[in-house]
Amino acid sequence: MPGPATTADPADHARALTFERASVAGVVARVEDLGWGTAYLEPALPLVYDENFVWAHAAGLDAGEAMRAADRVLAPLAHRRIIIDDESTWRAASPRFARAGWRWETETVMVHRAAPDRPEPAVAVEEGTLADILPAVEAYIASEPWGRHSRTQAELLEHHRRTTAAMELERTFLVRGDGAAVAYCKLWRRGAVAQVEDVVVLPGARGRGFGRAVVTAAVAAARTMELELLFIVADDDDWPKELYAKLGFRPVGRLRIFDRR
Repeated sequence: MPGPATTADPADHARALTFERASVAGVVARVEDLGWGTAYLEPALPLVYDENFVWAHAAGLDAGEAMRAADRVLAPLAHRRIIIDDESTWRAASPRFARAGWRWETETVMVHRAAPDRPEPAVAVEEGTLADILPAVEAYIASEPWGRHSRTQAELLEHHRRTTAAMELERTFLVRGDGAAVAYCKLWRRGAVAQVEDVVVLPGARGRGFGRAVVTAAVAAARTMELELLFIVADDDDWPKELYAKLGFRPVGRLRIFDRR
């Protein structure tokens, strides 16, 4: 893997986003080219927003055109979602989305470039499979406001199964409490690029360094592979991105996810 760096690299950002788009394309039933972007559609899982959305990847996109496209391709669904990955474009488009009643969240793409800030505490992390963490995945979904309905839970669990089946390589790292997984993350690989994803610590297990431990284990596993790029995506307004920075990840770009329900 490349050595430490502290400056943003647009090529790394683009490569990470290409990886993410390929991951989505591998699990959905239909991919529609919109010219300036792509629609990803999975009618069998209408409540899974991560499998039913529009991704705009052309600079200078017209916000109205994007909203009309989302209304068309997502017409049967109760939600609308558009991802815009060019920052100048999403900054310019955000006021119009706001006036139309859309909300958004911003995510930061971070690439692993440096050593961790300190030695890791002694936390027992084991490598497992999706089956080992699935009860914890279900518990996490049920603990969130967006995951309290049984149909939503069922569709999101199926989303996890499909993603695992479609990935070139998935490795799973977990911490157990009373025999069951209470923290986990996944390491996805496609070619020479890998992503740390789904970093979760269940509410009752937080504050004990388990998130740091599972991400550290995933990074260590990635270092044994012949990778050119390892990245993670973090909410730009939440504290985990600070943890990832301490573990050696550096921001290389941002994207914005617009939602209307």
